Amino acid sequence: MTQAALATAAGLSANYVARVERGELGLSLFVAHRLAGTLEVELGALLAAPAPRAPGIAPKRARSMRKRV
Repeated sequence: MTQAALATAAGLSANYVARVERGELGLSLFVAHRLAGTLEVELGALLAAPAPRAPGIAPKRARSMRKRV
């Protein structure tokens, strides 16, 4: 499911969903419940900490938005 489809199905803006996914905004319990219902997952599964990575696998680096010179 795309962010846009999730946002539409949950009655949210695509921009809001994208900002939440990037960690720029937090979720209210109401919105978290709405997203969980739209995704058909338990609220606890949506809010659970991510599973630990396997040894030797580095986390994905965030790309810098700065212009390289």
